[in-house]
Amino acid sequence: MGRLIEPVPKVTLPFEASRPRMPAALRGCGHQQNDPAQEALGLIMQTIASKACRWLSVAGILLAASLGSVAQARNLNVGAGYNFIPGSAYVSLGYRHTVPGLTTFGLDAFLITTGKEERAVRPGPEFSLDGLVYLPGYPLFAKFGAVAGWGKYGLDGGFGVDLPLGSSWFVRLQDTYFTATEDRTGGMESENLISAGLHYRF
Repeated sequence: MGRLIEPVPKVTLPFEASRPRMPAALRGCGHQQNDPAQEALGLIMQTIASKACRWLSVAGILLAASLGSVAQARNLNVGAGYNFIPGSAYVSLGYRHTVPGLTTFGLDAFLITTGKEERAVRPGPEFSLDGLVYLPGYPLFAKFGAVAGWGKYGLDGGFGVDLPLGSSWFVRLQDTYFTATEDRTGGMESENLISAGLHYRF
């Protein structure tokens, strides 16, 4: 009969004994995995925001081209205001165009400085481009647009009112809801921003 071969005992080398072992739950995968659903949602938000900015820009060009003398018609306005968040304010440039028998449309560009509510990202400027539709015969409006900048991209929408202070000046009160994706955290951020500002029409 042949000789029975005994199993050779496993020898553990000194450097193997001191090497840390990876937990079983993490074996076969990376230490950190990105959520595919979150990545897909972020990509969708980025695409929608990009297309919204593009279409709003085209709408602004068409509105400006449809009026022969924008300055004489007093359809431009500039403004600045406070966002009721510590350290947050805005400046804006807007355009209005009234369609006789229909209503007034607008396009506003906002540069917003973020305040102390930004815990996950560095505070910095955000750019918002919004289309506005006014309630016929009233200074009430609804708005929808895109927001981007400083590690953030997404959509915004809201409503507001322009309170006249004469022929050129008016006070704007508005409530804006933001839904955006933060680049540094990879998560969605939703916030409500109430602001008041003084605007000049020329």
